[in-house]
Amino acid sequence: MEHDRDQIRLVEALRSYLAARPNAGDGLDGIIRWWLAGFDPLPESDAVIRALSQLESEGWVMRRQVAAQPWWRSTGRAGGQP
Repeated sequence: MEHDRDQIRLVEALRSYLAARPNAGDGLDGIIRWWLAGFDPLPESDAVIRALSQLESEGWVMRRQVAAQPWWRSTGRAGGQP
């Protein structure tokens, strides 16, 4: 149950960051370091990837490969809305 609450908090923190920065884009390390800078404690990489996958399915971000590394970029459309 605690895990679910933490995951919800993580998704909400990422949504908030994306809503304020519609041109955001970064790799996993940058997302943890910059997008989640105020998140305490910093989440594990696996949790961030799960949250980003959820946001991708909701239309908040798109995932690309850049130099063989995953890169997530805001769609600029909060929640996939035009």
